[in-house]
Amino acid sequence: MNAQSIANQKAVSSALGLPQDTAEEDKSSSEDEWEEMVPVDIDESNAKDVQVTLKEKGEKDWWAIYLRQEVNKCVRENWENAHKVNILCYIGHLQYLRKVALEENLVPSLMLTTV
Repeated sequence: MNAQSIANQKAVSSALGLPQDTAEEDKSSSEDEWEEMVPVDIDESNAKDVQVTLKEKGEKDWWAIYLRQEVNKCVRENWENAHKVNILCYIGHLQYLRKVALEENLVPSLMLTTV
């Protein structure tokens, strides 16, 4: 091993938070686990044929598609209307709170109680 590879291993092990001796033990144990590999003929692995089957797209029923689109359109419009009503209710509630706080002298009385 050269000094540069040892320095790299120390940097990696310190970045990972491992003690220095643990990194060296892992390296020595990984060297013991190497197995010899059997060379493989590349032509044998590439000789396999692949067959792909595609399903034909059947004609879609245009009436069913149209009905589904119309139903989705109605659902979307109902959701948007409910959302608009919700926002209007919040605006009305805030106007009520503003009226109570400002017109009934609530703010000045609260300011005087904190003094």
